[in-house]
Amino acid sequence: MSKNKFFHMYMGVWKLLLMAIVMCGALAIVGLDIAILAGAVDTGFPEVAWVSLVAAALVLVLALIMLLMSGYGFEEDHMIVRLGFFKDKIKYEDITQLKRDGDSGKYYLIFGDEVSGTNVRVDISASKYDDFESELRKHLPTIAVETFVLPKKGEKK
Repeated sequence: MSKNKFFHMYMGVWKLLLMAIVMCGALAIVGLDIAILAGAVDTGFPEVAWVSLVAAALVLVLALIMLLMSGYGFEEDHMIVRLGFFKDKIKYEDITQLKRDGDSGKYYLIFGDEVSGTNVRVDISASKYDDFESELRKHLPTIAVETFVLPKKGEKK
């Protein structure tokens, strides 16, 4: 049985920085709560430290899951779009087109009805674009790939 290909979601610098700040804040709260519960810091409400410890640990774990488990995968009969532990399945027969932004190179997967279809922006590292397209072509060899360029602001169409 072959291992299914998975492409991790590229968060970008700002989202990654925000995730790092959230995780550092959660770690700081966990450390402070441990100090309170160990008696290094005296408070009259240790039960608050317990609740805070559990909440901060939960935030830390969920941020790590979001960071490490988000991406796009290919299964036998469907594609998976995963955000943390939330998973959406897209049947290959529902995928109608793959569009590529000519300026940024980003991919947009179009599925469903041709006119009112849904699109998913594929946020992966630019170095993985060709691998993603070739993996999709293994499952959909005849998929149309259209390159588009959006007009710049102030530019006439």
